[in-house]
Amino acid sequence: MLFWIVLLGGASAGSTSVSFCGDRIVHDYSRPFDRMPGLRGVPASGQLPFAPPQTTFSPSTSQVVLAQKASPRYSYGFESFLNRRLRLDWRIEGRLSLVDAKGKVLRILEQKTWVLGTVSEEEFNKLTLGFKLDQGQRVYRSDLVFRKADGGLLGRFAEYVRIVKRTNNVKLGIYRDTVRPSEPVVFRVENVGTARATYGPPFTLERFDGNGWASYPAELGPWRRVLWSAHGGMAGPCQEWQIPGNTTAGKYRVRKSLVRPVGEVNATFEVVP
Repeated sequence: MLFWIVLLGGASAGSTSVSFCGDRIVHDYSRPFDRMPGLRGVPASGQLPFAPPQTTFSPSTSQVVLAQKASPRYSYGFESFLNRRLRLDWRIEGRLSLVDAKGKVLRILEQKTWVLGTVSEEEFNKLTLGFKLDQGQRVYRSDLVFRKADGGLLGRFAEYVRIVKRTNNVKLGIYRDTVRPSEPVVFRVENVGTARATYGPPFTLERFDGNGWASYPAELGPWRRVLWSAHGGMAGPCQEWQIPGNTTAGKYRVRKSLVRPVGEVNATFEVVP
C-alpha cells in the first residue's frame, strides 16, 4: 500500500528548529541500560574483525523487543553478497541470562553452541543465532563468544535486551505554538508508545472560526508516494508549512492521518500579528 509524501521542509526545517528536529528520541526505552555496567556489543558497522571481508553481522531487531502473542526472539544474522564459499571454522557459544535493574545476572536461561565450518554464501545468509524470550517485561543479557575450531578466542560480545508491553501512543509534536505570518510552523509525528507507527506525511490545515474547526484552504505539495515509520520512542522527520504573509491572525491546527494505529493526530498553533 502506498501513501503520499509532501515535499516540504525536511529535518532542518529552519535554523531555529534544528535541535527540535535533530533529536528524534521522544521516549528512551533503553534508558534502564544506562544504570547497568557497560557491555561491548556487536560493532555498529556489523563488521567483525575476524570475519571474511565484506560480510556483516548484526542483531535482527533493536534491543527493546515487543511482547507478542508468540514468544518474541532476540537474534543475530549474517549478510554477504559476493557468491562465494566461506571457510569460517567457528565455534560460537551463546548464553541468555536474566538480569536485575543493576545488570547483575540472576540466572542463566539458555545456553547454545553453533559450529560453523565451510558454508556457501546462501547458507551464510540464512544463519541465525538467537534466543527465545518470554512474555515477561524483563531485562535480559545476551552473550556471544566466537572461537576458532581449536578453542582460541576470536571475539566476545554482549548486549542487554528489554521486553516491553505493546502500546499505541502517538501524538503530533509542534516546535512553536505561536508563530507570525511568513514564518514556518514546524511539526512531526512523535511515537511515545512502543509499537511502530506508520503514516503518510500529507496533512491538512484547519482554522478555528469561533464555533468550531473549519477546513482552511492552503496550497500544499507537490506530492509523491511513500510511507513513513516511527519506531517506539522515536519521532518521524520534521515537516513545515510556510505561513503566507497575508494569513489572518487566529487559532489553527495541523491534522495528520495514521495508518497504524488507525486514527489521526493534530497539533494546535496560533498565528499572531
